[in-house]
Amino acid sequence: GDKVTVGTNELQWREVKLDAATKQIDLVQFATDHNNATESVLFWGLAYVVADDDMKDVKLAIGSDDSSRWWVNGEEVIKAYEARPVNPDDSMSKAITLKKGVNEVRFAVINGGGDAGACARFLDANGKPVTKLAVSAVPPAK
Repeated sequence: GDKVTVGTNELQWREVKLDAATKQIDLVQFATDHNNATESVLFWGLAYVVADDDMKDVKLAIGSDDSSRWWVNGEEVIKAYEARPVNPDDSMSKAITLKKGVNEVRFAVINGGGDAGACARFLDANGKPVTKLAVSAVPPAK
């Protein structure tokens, strides 16, 4: 719900839900729902990922339509510069460590035209999905 003024436009952070069937964020539908442009735009996202313990050697695996950049706890871990559809695991970070507690995952998706979306998950050192994580769109209570 935080607001910021950019030029003459007031912008507000809003929560977006994953599509239950595809497990992806449909950014075009999100923009349409809020009467915003869907082409030649930049979408910013933020999720809070809570780990019960430090998790070493995990990789962030993402899909984005179109180009995107991804950060975990302030460190850039993925850059994808191309027009493409959302496909899970199209890009993958190097091995990183999720810290015990709250981890911030931020992303930016640039949409030239057509569809726009994103998906992400963490994989362990064996390439299996990490399941012992809680994900929230709002900062968890400390």
